[in-house]
Amino acid sequence: MIYIESGAANTDVPNVIYENLYVEGTISGLSASGFSVGNVATGTTWDYWKPINDNVHSVTTTLTGQSSADCLFIDAHNLATNGADFQLRVSTDGGVSYSEVTDWITPSDNSPIMVLFPSTSGDAWQVRQRNGASTIGVIMLGNKLPFEYGMEDMVSFRHGERVEVMGGNSIGGQFLGQKIRRKGGNTSFSFPWLTADWVNNDMAMFEAHYNDGKPFGMALRPSYDADELAYCWRPDGGGELRPQYQMKGVSFSMNMQVDYYVS
Repeated sequence: MIYIESGAANTDVPNVIYENLYVEGTISGLSASGFSVGNVATGTTWDYWKPINDNVHSVTTTLTGQSSADCLFIDAHNLATNGADFQLRVSTDGGVSYSEVTDWITPSDNSPIMVLFPSTSGDAWQVRQRNGASTIGVIMLGNKLPFEYGMEDMVSFRHGERVEVMGGNSIGGQFLGQKIRRKGGNTSFSFPWLTADWVNNDMAMFEAHYNDGKPFGMALRPSYDADELAYCWRPDGGGELRPQYQMKGVSFSMNMQVDYYVS
């Protein structure tokens, strides 16, 4: 689910978040045994942070200086299952005092979460949860990268899950039932028009991030569909981002393949 705070910018185009202040800072917080707070920043979806009880608990990243952010992404969680709330706070004095970036938010399901908010700076940030000690596997916090324009053919994360069917017929043609294996999601995007300046400058760090196979959060059209988002990465065997010049170098077109997490 995508939550858009008042004043958030660039909510009508595809957005990705690949920066993470939880990787750049020092992480702290109380956790249940076997559910370290550091697990939110590993990038993997099989290890989690879980607080010690249902009270208000935070996972904090403390930075060496002021850093800005306008996007929070959470995935591989069970907040809705436990009826838990979450909130984002920021500090500008090293964690002595905090101000709220969002109100308490109660997810309606365990799907990915993206919160878009006006650009805010701080040297300590907290994601808090309450009312049901829940596991969270992925937290990303940083500046989103909004694409200049939309895609040529709008695809859907909701309809890209891969499900392998493993045989259900007898030799005589009787149906015996099926076994299935869920393999997560896979899809591809086509961007027909991106300016050369944006590709060569704004997108340069994301291009390297993607090509190295690192994960990122992506929302297709936040203002129009709050459910079209996923935690993505370059597929095994998938090609690099290779923008192609168009209009004698004025613009680029580009295709992008992704695998993505399905809980």
